[in-house]
Amino acid sequence: MNKHTPGPWIVSKLENENIIYPLNHPEENICEAVCNMGNARLIAAAPELLEACQIALITLQVVAAADPNNIAARLDIRRMKESISRAEGK
Repeated sequence: MNKHTPGPWIVSKLENENIIYPLNHPEENICEAVCNMGNARLIAAAPELLEACQIALITLQVVAAADPNNIAARLDIRRMKESISRAEGK
């Protein structure tokens, strides 16, 4: 598995392209030529979204452990694990 470049990432507009790069390393492009600003913002938010999912997963696991009958928490845990695995390339 390849590690991703640590965030935060930001978007910079250059003519008709949006370039995504790490805040602390603007010389290292993550992605170029993303024409749609909405998509560029979503890509730039990816490291923070992954971290938020990892934290939320821990909280959901605590909730599910406290109430084994909480089906919604168990379903959310499964979805969260699948999403995190996809983001990490597993």
